[in-house]
Amino acid sequence: MKEYSADTGEVIADAIIEYADLALDTIVASPTNPRKRFNPAKMAELAASIKADEVHEPIVVRPLPAARLQESFLDRRPGAPLPTHELVSGERRWRASIDAGKTTIPARIKRYTDEQVVRIQIVENTQRADLHPMEEAEGFQHMMTLLGINADQVADEVGVSRSTVFARMKLLDLCVSARDAFYSEKIDQSRALIIARVPDEQLQLKALKEACATDWQGSVPSVRRFQVWVRQHLMLDLDKARFKITDVSLVPAAGSCHECPKRTGAAPDLFADVDKADVCTDTKCFHQKQAVHDKDVAAAAEAMGRTIIDGKAAKRVWEYERQNNLNGYRRLDRPDPRVEGNKSLKKLLGKDCPEPVLLKSPHDGSLIEVVDDATVTQLLKDRGLLSPAQARATRDISVHEAKAKLEEKYNRTWRRLAIEQTYETMMRSPEAYTIGMPTIRLLAKMLLQGLVSDDRAHTAELIGVGKVADADGIKSYIETATDMEVGGVLLLLFMQHDMRFNEYAGIKEPERINAVAEDCKVDLKSIQDEVKKQMKAKATPKKTTLVKPPAAQQMQITADPKAGAVKPRQAKQKLSAQEAITGIAEAMQGMEQAATARPEAQASEGTAKTPKTAKAKGKTTKAVSVPYKGPNGEAWSGRGLQPRWVRVHIERGGKLDDLKVAA
Repeated sequence: MKEYSADTGEVIADAIIEYADLALDTIVASPTNPRKRFNPAKMAELAASIKADEVHEPIVVRPLPAARLQESFLDRRPGAPLPTHELVSGERRWRASIDAGKTTIPARIKRYTDEQVVRIQIVENTQRADLHPMEEAEGFQHMMTLLGINADQVADEVGVSRSTVFARMKLLDLCVSARDAFYSEKIDQSRALIIARVPDEQLQLKALKEACATDWQGSVPSVRRFQVWVRQHLMLDLDKARFKITDVSLVPAAGSCHECPKRTGAAPDLFADVDKADVCTDTKCFHQKQAVHDKDVAAAAEAMGRTIIDGKAAKRVWEYERQNNLNGYRRLDRPDPRVEGNKSLKKLLGKDCPEPVLLKSPHDGSLIEVVDDATVTQLLKDRGLLSPAQARATRDISVHEAKAKLEEKYNRTWRRLAIEQTYETMMRSPEAYTIGMPTIRLLAKMLLQGLVSDDRAHTAELIGVGKVADADGIKSYIETATDMEVGGVLLLLFMQHDMRFNEYAGIKEPERINAVAEDCKVDLKSIQDEVKKQMKAKATPKKTTLVKPPAAQQMQITADPKAGAVKPRQAKQKLSAQEAITGIAEAMQGMEQAATARPEAQASEGTAKTPKTAKAKGKTTKAVSVPYKGPNGEAWSGRGLQPRWVRVHIERGGKLDDLKVAA
């Protein structure tokens, strides 16, 4: 088939199209095809279709370029004919035909240049929904390199938006691990793009771990939640930098932050979710500039002879990062809490401000100006900003704090040394010591402190100490139990700590329960299967038949004697679910109280109720109380099976009479 020019009528040589059935062995794949991955299941379906029928739409090929003759000759199968054509489009059909056992395939042959091939392949594959975004990004990159065009021109060529091209191209910044996770569908395109915006590989791996983390329901963080996490942990606000962000000489290789492409404002299409334009995404570079700035400030201060508090001395002054008041000093860049207003101390003192010393923060390395507390207090008092009483109170507080700190230092020092020497003794001669019962009892009490009320009540129920004041009951049990019982309750409390999880904190593997159950040869799998079975049975709705009562039962007619007329009265309203539950609970409580009374205090069946008090021979007889009581307020009527707390008391060598209530 030939095409002719509309102007001259001559044959267009490059447009000559031929159709032929080509041998599959004579065709080689194109190295510029953006599609590199083929879904095995879909390929099997296509091969089966071709095997049952034929290829209906011809593939597009071009004569093999001379530059590929040597390569294709070396890569061919032994005994296969020399390749003659290169695929332009239709690689899936070509591969499926080989899998189907075909020998030929219909083809449309046309002489395309390398540039034309790339354009055809990119446009054709971009219009297909199953092309992976990473393959699309690599195709855009190849197109820009081969054709010498920019991203805007690629968008025009392919027919997509500019932001789409930039988003695809940004995916090329993913590290190898993140790419693998993207290809294997562990992360989707939205999360992959968020990770690709992080310029450091180690931080990308950190973000990837967060994106793939699952909660107790097996769900990964939402895209919005992941965006917030990256914003909080992997980005820094430039307006909080201690250095001048437009300084190009601070770190010459990095240049100005304002002109940096890693600033969110430099690529608003990629960072539409970030609330500010002056946000740094390269935290490594940010901290490097900060360190250089602090070093320059310290050098300048030393050259001027200014004092710098650093190291351990700085740690004593500023112990905790969120500490409001420094020890013995006042910050000049903050207001003094003893003075009304929001003026910084430096502005408040004005020309009277003494020469400050520099305190190097032990938390972030920043240098801040400080003045000793006594000097500031005296200056504020002289200026009438502090009353004599406030000044004295400040001195008194300072003396008290000094004494308290000295006491704290003494206790921390000797306890630290005691721990170190005890540990060294254990490691030096492990056979020379044993863990005594006092230590085990203290460990059990410590584990008890961390339990919430439900888990504490469960523990109290298991060891038979009742439900009243369960914490005190468990402590008493620990103090008086035998060595074997203490060991058991220690492991019980140890396992109870695996009950602490919720949907926000995420489920965790119950390591404690697993370990103790394995030691005790308990089959956890059978327990889990049984619970699932029971929950499934409860979740299955039961079929119920609703019988509508006759109309006569739905409404009763009563006469109004005042009005002399008959008016309808609705039938008694049914109880709500909550009212029904409350009524059942009250009924059960009444039954329990009745069960604890002595037989002679209860009315026999079929007789009238016995009054609580009865007069006999001029005396009043009160109802008899419960005959047996436990140490934590437990009660037993003396009838039926003995409750657990009674059995535990007897197993420990006690007698039933010990629990009997005195008459």
